[in-house]
Amino acid sequence: MGTPASTHRPGGRSVRATAGRQSPGTGVLIARFRALSVDRHARFAVIDAFGPITFAELWRRAYTVITRTPPVRPGAVQPLLGRPTADMIARLVAAWLTDTVPMPIRLGTPPATVAAAVRAAASTGRHDCGPWLAHLTSHGAVLLGGAPPTSHRTAAAFGLHPASSLLLGADPAHPLAAELAIRQLVLGGTVVLAGGDPDVWRSTLDLYRPTVTLASSELIRRLRHYPHGLPASVRTAGTLRRILVPAEITDTDADWLTAAAPDITVTAVYHRPGVGTATSTLTAGAPAAAVFTAVAGTVLRVAGPNGRHVPAKRVGLLEASSHIGETAHHAGQPCTPAGTWRTAGDLATTTADGGIVLCRLPPPDTYTAADGQRITVAALTAATQRLPGVAAVHVLALPDPQGIVRAHLRVTSGRPGLNAAAVATACAAAGTPIPARAITITRTTAPASSP
Repeated sequence: MGTPASTHRPGGRSVRATAGRQSPGTGVLIARFRALSVDRHARFAVIDAFGPITFAELWRRAYTVITRTPPVRPGAVQPLLGRPTADMIARLVAAWLTDTVPMPIRLGTPPATVAAAVRAAASTGRHDCGPWLAHLTSHGAVLLGGAPPTSHRTAAAFGLHPASSLLLGADPAHPLAAELAIRQLVLGGTVVLAGGDPDVWRSTLDLYRPTVTLASSELIRRLRHYPHGLPASVRTAGTLRRILVPAEITDTDADWLTAAAPDITVTAVYHRPGVGTATSTLTAGAPAAAVFTAVAGTVLRVAGPNGRHVPAKRVGLLEASSHIGETAHHAGQPCTPAGTWRTAGDLATTTADGGIVLCRLPPPDTYTAADGQRITVAALTAATQRLPGVAAVHVLALPDPQGIVRAHLRVTSGRPGLNAAAVATACAAAGTPIPARAITITRTTAPASSP
């Protein structure tokens, strides 16, 4: 197996020997974990239900995973199905050591869904964006690439630093869990795994005294109805300094949590894999997650159907970009360059001072065509996705001045001949009419694969 600092790879290859074809992000992560296995070899890296393991042991376990796993094509997405254990984190590291992209999967996910995401990622071909993590969303896999998750300023927005410890009260496949864990580990801090069980979370909190915890929506709901509520260590602000909760937290849950932990900062986190991240500090008695501010490295804007800025207090599409080089794209679609505006379809408004206010209601799922016909957003999306050369489709359904919900279509395409008129004609033929003036075409840097 070799010492923790060894670069030997089973099968006669070494990490150093393959560095020439690793993505920059993967190379940085490998170098960082190798250095941690030496410089912080005795420090706890991960703590699970079986106890703690050090950074040196994490490095060794990663190599053990490699010896027991059949070789996979470099750049392939590696589904990681399992419970919140140190072995799951070791499998994350092992994926990087073998030049692959880890994708944590929630237990119970249909195998067909996982297989489709892996096939879509493979169809993309060579990834210029250098992906280092994949998330499985309801719309398929999202590949994160570009700048690796080593920004200290971004980590600090969540209360993470080299001396902190992070308690994950969520499944490893939670959209924020894996990224927070990676950011904490590359800083040399400790990650404590509890999952969504209230008993495990409470006992782990008392035993290991973390400084930051991520609490899923399900965990908060269960804790609110739990007979013992929060542990005394939380109520009296022992070592815990921050509780991170999803932006979707309800007013009821937010009121309960801020009242139960009045001396601890409760931060709502808006996070969409590969899109952007923003935070909002919750206060007792105030509406949950009222105004969000982008974390370091993320830029947010509220745009209209044509991608242009909309005035304050007007509803628009929430978009995000990165000014530190982070990129993302859906599996099967072309890589996007750094600085590209991306969206998860959330609606929002801006305040006079630039804050972001999320619309708590979901976007409309139907729109009204010019002839009065009600059409589903899903049908229009499907009709557009079938067109040759289409890489991405987003339908923005917003009320017009008369309050009638109209559709605006954004199409990303690498096919030069595809224009708004052609898309409108095809959509009308498919029974999902939309005027050409409501269609915006954005060109990709690389042609999309035709279906």
